[in-house]
Amino acid sequence: MYAKWEHVEYTLTINIQNNLTEIKLHYGEAIPAQANPEIDGYDFDGWFAFIDEKWVAFSFENAKMPNNNLTIAAK
Repeated sequence: MYAKWEHVEYTLTINIQNNLTEIKLHYGEAIPAQANPEIDGYDFDGWFAFIDEKWVAFSFENAKMPNNNLTIAAK
């Protein structure tokens, strides 16, 4: 008898002006850095992640996928 483990995939959702991109990642995988968007008439204020029911500043530097789905938005 032996244990069998399967990687669970989680969804990283990237939101830029309500244009959603979904990426499937495993827990602990590096979150791929995204280019800062350039949109006419808007100043880019940074990336934010929706964590614990609120938006918090997010950095792609050394970011790893948590063991849950994650939404990141450009603001």
